[in-house]
Amino acid sequence: MGIGTLRRYHRLKAAAARARGEPGLAAAFEAKKRGSPCTPLPEDFPGREALVAAGRECLEDVRGATLKELVDIKGIGKKTAEKILAALEG
Repeated sequence: MGIGTLRRYHRLKAAAARARGEPGLAAAFEAKKRGSPCTPLPEDFPGREALVAAGRECLEDVRGATLKELVDIKGIGKKTAEKILAALEG
């Protein structure tokens, strides 16, 4: 799993803090994430609805994601995950 962007780094740190049972630290990282630059996902972005439902509403939230990480998001299969990765490269 790659970091990719500062916004993604903050999201990953928040998730790790939640997993450790540190809600205050998780909230601090979520606030930093919300304050980070954000380029909204284009309307025709592959898997957009599932990504937004999973809290990944910006390109910076998915840059650096792995195929497995994307496939683990509800509503995104392998083919869609491959399309997402291709769209990020282009």
